[in-house]
Amino acid sequence: MAWTTKPLQLTPIRPAGYASSLLMSGAALPAATLWKEARMKLGSVLRDGWGRAAAPLVGAALVLGVAVLPAGAEEAPKNLSCSFEEGAAWTYDAGKFQSKPSTPLSFGIADIDLETQTATIKAAPDAKPGKLSVVRAINANHFIEAVNEGFLNLTTVYDKDAASGRYPAVHSRHGGVLGSPVFGQYTGFCTDE
Repeated sequence: MAWTTKPLQLTPIRPAGYASSLLMSGAALPAATLWKEARMKLGSVLRDGWGRAAAPLVGAALVLGVAVLPAGAEEAPKNLSCSFEEGAAWTYDAGKFQSKPSTPLSFGIADIDLETQTATIKAAPDAKPGKLSVVRAINANHFIEAVNEGFLNLTTVYDKDAASGRYPAVHSRHGGVLGSPVFGQYTGFCTDE
């Protein structure tokens, strides 16, 4: 028995407002022609839109086989010890926000799993660990804690500083006491644990 093949015949979808003579004819097109049409359309988006500046960089990265991605999960620390020496805190009283001195704070972030986007936080050695959600960024990871009362704590840990060997970090607390807003913003560093 002899096998015979037929050219692939596709029925094109006509996007609204797309004025390609090939697509508007209604004829079945070979896959290579459809691919060429798609590349031309993508090229016009890159050329005429936001991609004008980025297209050469993206093209160079693709040609050189360079991946521009966040560090792999295997390269990220699994446990961090964080210390925040400086910051500011505010309370709301008598119709206005009032600043007050911040107190240094420290805690540990453990069991960091960037693939499942989870971690735990330990405020003290004998404290029960709290749950954290992880949001990955290009050069940082955000650790979000929703405490029992519904208030939020956010810690952003940036990539390791090559000069100091530490991770610059920012910690924000958004809470309340007896119905009045209390919040703070702290700067510090995290280290591998």
